[in-house]
Amino acid sequence: MSEKHYQIELPRRLLQRRTHYVESATNTALAPQRLLYIAYQFAPSLEMGARSCVQIARHLPAYGWSPVVLTIDEKYVEGQYLGRIDEVAQLGLPDEVVRTRLLPHPFDLYRWLKASRSGNSQRGRENRGDATSIEVDAPLRAKNRLRRFLISTLSIPDLCTGWIFPAVIAGLKAARRSGAQQLFSSGPFWSNHLVGFALSYLTGLPWTAHFRDPWVAGAPEKPASAISAKINEWLERIIVTRASAVISVTEEHSDTFRSVYPFLSPGKFITVPNGYDSDEWENLPADIQADEKSKEKFLITYAGTFYIERDPQPLFRAIKSLIDDGEIGRDQIQVDLIGWCDTSEGRSVREMADECGVCDCINILGPRSRPETLYRMSQANLLLLLAERFVIQIPGKTYEYLRAGRPILALTSKGALANFLRRIGGGWVVDPKDDAGIVSALKESVRQWKQGRQGRVADQSLVAGFDRRVLAGQLTKLFDRISAQSKRIASVQRTQTTRKPK
Repeated sequence: MSEKHYQIELPRRLLQRRTHYVESATNTALAPQRLLYIAYQFAPSLEMGARSCVQIARHLPAYGWSPVVLTIDEKYVEGQYLGRIDEVAQLGLPDEVVRTRLLPHPFDLYRWLKASRSGNSQRGRENRGDATSIEVDAPLRAKNRLRRFLISTLSIPDLCTGWIFPAVIAGLKAARRSGAQQLFSSGPFWSNHLVGFALSYLTGLPWTAHFRDPWVAGAPEKPASAISAKINEWLERIIVTRASAVISVTEEHSDTFRSVYPFLSPGKFITVPNGYDSDEWENLPADIQADEKSKEKFLITYAGTFYIERDPQPLFRAIKSLIDDGEIGRDQIQVDLIGWCDTSEGRSVREMADECGVCDCINILGPRSRPETLYRMSQANLLLLLAERFVIQIPGKTYEYLRAGRPILALTSKGALANFLRRIGGGWVVDPKDDAGIVSALKESVRQWKQGRQGRVADQSLVAGFDRRVLAGQLTKLFDRISAQSKRIASVQRTQTTRKPK
């Protein structure tokens, strides 16, 4: 199947599947229930967070829940993450997406004034991008205590606060028009949860707060000022107390919530992991071919972005060690970096590779189409996973790597990711500071490749449990339970009202 045919065929199949879901619900006399889904990050953004939200929303109708998505207008999506029309068409978006404007954040005003003064106002407007992607310019680097305090305060809870008011207004209208029966907010960004809190208070609807990452409890970093930390703690406490249920994506995060909020019922905190979307893996285009320079080579692939201390240098050093020891020829090994991988921790990745003596082994491909990215994952001899400081988190790409069915080299410290991969298998888990351990894992993988063996791969029957279709069912079971509880409470309240003496 060609990629062009794939771009036409996949949306058609998704539409057929959605129609089947609706018909099934109608035939069983169960009209789909409406869910107002609050997500700042959503298509046409192709960021991992936006893609996760799209995948969840896409499969809810299969279980009788039809989402109305509340998100930002597409003009606010940062340019580098903005998907093409054909890419967005493949996502299978919900039937109703409500898009709103943003109010300007003080940082946006600062950048505009700075650009105006430098005679670059037009460039400043063009580079506005996502309100969450503020550049680290002079004020952010400044050592001045007052400036640090102001920056930290203005970042409470994040840089998306300009969306809260427009989202609440639009959300009230959308909830009333659609007859929404529940609310669901997914963060980050944490402003999503503040919108969910406000809408739950104003409408009285049950509300589930979904944490894809830690906000305060279990977060690896703390705000720059003590006041900001206290306010964020207060806001998180309000959210988890008010919400009908709190969903985390790892059991470690759920346990952290139970420990930090012992006054709440432990059953309020539920784990539904991240996953992969099997729709994206079915019928990948057959005409995508590996680069000529990749043939007959041991191919290491990384997909994503280098951020939060994601440093490829330990791998580069290990490759140089294997070359020097004669384990593999320089012309026999290649690292493909797919995505936004030009820099890591503010440094050029190509310069890093040059310093390690392996620049000619590194292939920085840049962002690629989704089908091509998945195809390249499935063709790799080893998939690189960088997750330093992910103590109670598991990167979303982990599940896609597992679905690709290729061995994984995870450079991570002790925590949720290390526990998960050791439990499910599928590769090597090494501390990024353990150079000898990385060399040993890479050497073993290279030797397996030379012997024609596949290497360590996770059991695909276990991996199938992380299909978004399956995980959506877990979410809707929670929604069904919350609906039943709400109906029981409403029934008791009506009974008490009718029995009240006149």
